[in-house]
Amino acid sequence: MKFGYIIGQEVQPGDDPAAIVREALAEARAAADAGFDGVFVTEHHGRDLRYLPGSIPLMFMLAEAVPGLGVGGAVLLLSLAQPTRVAEELALLDHLTGGRVILGAGAGYLKADFDAFGIEQKGAGRRLDEALEVITRLWREPSVDFDGRTVTLRGASIHPQPLQLNGPPIWIGGRSERSVERAAAVGDAWVLDATPRRSLFVPWHERYLEHVERFGKTPQTAILRDAWVSLGDALDQEYRAAALDAHRQKIRLGVYAVDTRIDGRDAESVEFDELAEERWLTGDPDEIAAELDAWEAELGIGYVLIRIRTSGRPSHVAALEQLRAFGETVIGPRRARLSTSSTGRVS
Repeated sequence: MKFGYIIGQEVQPGDDPAAIVREALAEARAAADAGFDGVFVTEHHGRDLRYLPGSIPLMFMLAEAVPGLGVGGAVLLLSLAQPTRVAEELALLDHLTGGRVILGAGAGYLKADFDAFGIEQKGAGRRLDEALEVITRLWREPSVDFDGRTVTLRGASIHPQPLQLNGPPIWIGGRSERSVERAAAVGDAWVLDATPRRSLFVPWHERYLEHVERFGKTPQTAILRDAWVSLGDALDQEYRAAALDAHRQKIRLGVYAVDTRIDGRDAESVEFDELAEERWLTGDPDEIAAELDAWEAELGIGYVLIRIRTSGRPSHVAALEQLRAFGETVIGPRRARLSTSSTGRVS
């Protein structure tokens, strides 16, 4: 099991965006020191969502900050992007990272993202499909002609080609029939988003495995999860309050429609423990280890992407301490345990 850190990209009113970027880079370096395998960005747009723009430029800065680590998007909204530009920028980034780029891609689920670009949300899946085909072909072919409903190319090419043969791995996000089929057909992994409980993913995972077998590929799954190692101090309560506020807002936006226990309820009536159950990696190290074991046993998780800060809380200093604690109490012991079980001794 590998671990990635999702950098904080939310800019609250009164924040200095440049300071947020500097904090993100410092947290990426702390993640590297703590034993994480990669650092990841996500993508949202518009004044209400308050995310740093420029996810791919952020990936370039992260590549400079953490040489030797994977750098990825989890996920980039390709339904809003011009695919040739994405293909050539990530090809260059692949060289800068020594072949450690991961393209996580999704269609998008928030209307605000599409409104920010003046693009209809309807048809996002088709735009994603065409973007993925164009990008993979540009990574593998010297010249590409493409006649799609959203993209038309004649003799398109990129230079240089990616360092990784056939291009960086592609992770596909989503939890619909089309999403899991897309992940099996054109992706190298299926990304499970941060909202649903673990048990809600089980039927979708079964469908994913069926599609993977049909396409003759190897299944790989990754999850995005909010995480916090309880250190028994006041910051535990600050984190709980921040996470609860952020996810109550997601309930108001309709993001929890997949969970019938929560959808339709007054957001203020939903409490932390109810949200955390089968969903977040929180508690003491033993509780987090048990939850990771459950995810691995039920869904074959191979990559865990954790998010510590939400809406800019808790502080940057607290996030640095959490990264250290997560490395020392979760990642390190887990790797030592698995190494011992496979070899009979700690390697």
